[in-house]
Amino acid sequence: MNCAICGNKLKIFRSYKVNKVRLDYIRRICIDCVKKLGITKIDSETKQSLLLSHIEDLKRLIENKEKFSTRIQLERASVEKENEIQIKNEQEEKFKDVKNEFTIHGSIYSNVFLRDDNKQILLTKNNQNWYKIFKYSELETFERNIDEDVSYKTNKKHGITRAIAGNAIAGPVGAIIGSGTAKSNSVENHRIKSITFSIRFTSGYLYTIIFSGIDSQIKIADSLYLHLNGIISSNQRDNKKTIMSNNNELNNLTKLKELLDDGVITEEEFTAKKKQILGI
Repeated sequence: MNCAICGNKLKIFRSYKVNKVRLDYIRRICIDCVKKLGITKIDSETKQSLLLSHIEDLKRLIENKEKFSTRIQLERASVEKENEIQIKNEQEEKFKDVKNEFTIHGSIYSNVFLRDDNKQILLTKNNQNWYKIFKYSELETFERNIDEDVSYKTNKKHGITRAIAGNAIAGPVGAIIGSGTAKSNSVENHRIKSITFSIRFTSGYLYTIIFSGIDSQIKIADSLYLHLNGIISSNQRDNKKTIMSNNNELNNLTKLKELLDDGVITEEEFTAKKKQILGI
């Protein structure tokens, strides 16, 4: 491991933890950089203030030959913590408002919410305030993968009756033959383990949601499948209309240009009509 400030190799027992950007990852700085920060005494309070410090701030202090202040850093960390809590609370409130709107006006499929009134899709995650909103028109495609177990059960029918009939005809040996000719029916049983949806949007974003194999989840997955299919079918119809409209505009412009070339209309009339067709 190297020092996060100077890059020199660390002696683990002569280095100190410092914070960075993500709170789940801790880096260390060497004793020489600690001295350059003007720290002469390492107590629990100093260690805590270093742990709450950002690498870039410490680098800036060393470059400017300024001394590290435990008191100032603890105060700054306290303010940052308060700001983080405030931002988190605001995000939670915003998420609740958005989710509530989709709950009232839309259809709920576990973590996927679909609103037909304003044609929007809300994607969420379990136990998180994370969410994304897309327009119906941004839904490109989706795949549904059904994971299931297949088992086989074999049933023999009329074995005893056939054995008796065989005995009447051919004695004990006939009984054995008759019993062996009983019909066997093999039944194939399917049990759904899970259903996975991979939903892709025109931006390239891919969202995955998994439903379990219990009946209530299967019903929700089936409903989501039908709803998504309906949205994609509608998008395809809209795209077809747009293409047809563009083709009509192109045909009209071609005819207009022919009229201009034939001297039927003037350049000014051509320009005005072209703007009208193109909606400029």
